[in-house]
Amino acid sequence: MKLFANLILAAGGLSLLGACSSSNDNGSTTRVLAEDAGTAIQALDSGETLTAQEGANSSLQVDYATGETSFRDTDFQIRKNADGEMTFLVDGVEQAFVAGDRSDDYTYNDGTTYLWSASGTLADAIDDPDAPNYSQVWGYYTRALTEDGNGDTHGYAVVGTETSSDALADMPAATYSGRGRIDALPATGYVNNDTSRTRINGSVGLTADFGAATISGLINDVTVVRPGAAETGVAGTATMMETSIEGNGFSGAIEADSTLQTNLGLGASGSTTYSGRFYGEAAEEASGTISMDATLDGSAHNGAGFFRTTKDTP
Repeated sequence: MKLFANLILAAGGLSLLGACSSSNDNGSTTRVLAEDAGTAIQALDSGETLTAQEGANSSLQVDYATGETSFRDTDFQIRKNADGEMTFLVDGVEQAFVAGDRSDDYTYNDGTTYLWSASGTLADAIDDPDAPNYSQVWGYYTRALTEDGNGDTHGYAVVGTETSSDALADMPAATYSGRGRIDALPATGYVNNDTSRTRINGSVGLTADFGAATISGLINDVTVVRPGAAETGVAGTATMMETSIEGNGFSGAIEADSTLQTNLGLGASGSTTYSGRFYGEAAEEASGTISMDATLDGSAHNGAGFFRTTKDTP
């Protein structure tokens, strides 16, 4: 299995947290199918609103006044606005950007709200009509959801044009390669990302047996960026445990081996889960989110992350 670039994990004793979306194409009126809309950018250009389906949005609430972080269950949607830039909604609260809000090749920043493309440049995500991607990963911070202004909602959401559920069963088994990431924030004592966030990256490989309706994977080439430190490689791997494909979705547990647990300072309890979907007419991509609740370097952490993979060439 070919593997490459950036994801990740947690300790043993993992439990299944996420749930996949409806098992049929009529179960969610917000699904956009690749067979109807083409690639993600083609769908956006045609006026579609892309919605992160159940299990495709992992988010954390940060309270700066208390230094506490917690999981938040949010709804995420994104569309192209009249200015040709992006408008995203979290729990129905709209954040619209203009061209002047582009702070670099990846990020919108209006001073209080941030949106960045975690699966390529903004040009790849919204400007290039020939961009081949069916799934997109968006990272976001927004204060619009906090009444007192003391907190942010941090998250990763996956949107795109999905594979028809009915088409999957007849497809041959396939492997996928890509990358992923998790941002781990302390449950208490959070100050800011520079001093408090641990970011873990890794290579992701998935194997989907569509006939058996199962999927599993492996995370390796792990790196970690601890607060105030440079990125370093760590030995060990994590297994994305085999789970069922239900409709077009899947959810399962991630288990780190003992070497990775030691090198990341993962405690013996906690849970890390992955939840994803297939995108493209022929399931060309498998992408999703990760949630982590674990002890990291001796203290409780909450983590939100993503993975994005593309089908390997036979």
